[in-house]
Amino acid sequence: VEMQRMKLSVIASITLAGALATLHPSAQAGDYVRRYERPAGLWKESLPWGNGHMGVTVFGGVERERLQLSEHSIYRAGGTASRSLNSIRGEFKKEQRRMALAGLEEEAMKLSLGEFQKNWKGEKPKTITVDGFAKGAPKPFGKPSESTLGNLELFFAPFNAFEAEYSRRLDLNTATATTSFKVGGVTYTREVFCSYPDDVMVMKISASEKGQISFNAQLTRPTDLLAGRWNSMVERMMKGGASQFVAPVTPKVYGTDTVGFTGRAFDEGTRFSAVVKAIATGGTTAVKDNRIVVENADEALLIFSASTDYYHPENWERFALDQVNAAATKSYDELLSMHLADYQEIFQRVDIQLGSTRSDALPTDVRANLINIDEGYRANSLEPYPDDRDPGIFALYFQFGRYLLISSSRKGYFFPGIVYWCPDLIGEWYGGHHDDINQEENYWPADLCNMSETLAPLFDTFEAWTPTARAVAEYSFGSRGIMICGLTPFGMAAFDGNWPGKMGWFAQHYWDHYLFNLDKEWLERQGYPFIKGAALF
Repeated sequence: VEMQRMKLSVIASITLAGALATLHPSAQAGDYVRRYERPAGLWKESLPWGNGHMGVTVFGGVERERLQLSEHSIYRAGGTASRSLNSIRGEFKKEQRRMALAGLEEEAMKLSLGEFQKNWKGEKPKTITVDGFAKGAPKPFGKPSESTLGNLELFFAPFNAFEAEYSRRLDLNTATATTSFKVGGVTYTREVFCSYPDDVMVMKISASEKGQISFNAQLTRPTDLLAGRWNSMVERMMKGGASQFVAPVTPKVYGTDTVGFTGRAFDEGTRFSAVVKAIATGGTTAVKDNRIVVENADEALLIFSASTDYYHPENWERFALDQVNAAATKSYDELLSMHLADYQEIFQRVDIQLGSTRSDALPTDVRANLINIDEGYRANSLEPYPDDRDPGIFALYFQFGRYLLISSSRKGYFFPGIVYWCPDLIGEWYGGHHDDINQEENYWPADLCNMSETLAPLFDTFEAWTPTARAVAEYSFGSRGIMICGLTPFGMAAFDGNWPGKMGWFAQHYWDHYLFNLDKEWLERQGYPFIKGAALF
């Protein structure tokens, strides 16, 4: 959805002392940089980027660097399917509603579909076959679950001295990350960004002296469910009889400077391809044992992309390679310029100033720990910290939230769910797009914080799902209008549930979108039909 330009300034009152936020297309950007003085030790400490379907997090290691790779359509089980809907479910929901309105809420919840169907005296229920549902995963998985793409690992030549002046930074103004350090008088720098226009991740590796860049680069993917982060989803599946191991990927070599792999998420899931190319200035570049080997270069670029049969069913294996080769015809400055023009056009519409303190100069993790930002409360106290202790970090996290939505929700791709950056073979909460509250929460800042185009994936998907949602409302709920149940990239995962209020929450996004943009063409095409369907339900 193209955003209608609005030249406006909005003063947003925030529950921090005297906060003023200015929103307009040309807002002056503040210093929104997450700074660290050590590499990430845990995945949650790594720094994320994305372009709407790929996700990358970088750890910032010195002699060994890891970039964790995600592609949000990689799912255990995939594809769409038809389901039979029986109107007896709708009659059952009607009876539950009648009982609840009569003051019999507890009895209504205890009433089972089997008991109601056994005592049904009305007309013979109707059955209809409806398209647009996601295929279920075979037991013990039961439902589609997001899975990681893998890792890009870099192994640098060992240094003969300890590093100094280490810095790891994520600049939210430019959506670029920089790792730098000094060893033996030589400064080494790595810069990374993920481009939506060119559909690639780019890493520039440089040094202050010529001939200092030597490393091996390889793409890997885990095969052991127990080797990653432990979560309750893995525990549940292992107890249900799931295999501990998944099939390894198939390595690919594309010439003397490019490697990749192809694979599939478990046995019946998404097929995927990953490709990385090295372009070195000076020195030598070769491929050995499925690794790119760069030796004694002055500078090197790594260009990475990934593709799946979800987005590219006919040429999923070749598409990533084509994207990498196309990007390789451009210079680093050209790729960066395209990325900045796209990203900053959205991000720099908002500037927020909450005041400055000496804490601004501290590393971000130190600042967060000092105010216990993850919990928001003092130790052993329910009283929040004084607002003036480090007001700047709240501005930084506000902009970090905007950055994450821009990075994960772009037109042409499926909308992000609970998990977008996925380091595990089985994502937390299956990587689900939970519609009870989580999906709505993702988009609360979209229009309010001047990022209206990030809503396009949600609106476009729901428009495509309308016929299925209308059948679910009629046959499963005995209602008019539309009802969306269970969200996956492949369609609705369910046709029943007890969260009917979610349609009102989703409709609020549509109405807010119109109020912020006043786009009557969009309102007629997408906004009003959805709001009407939700209201009828």
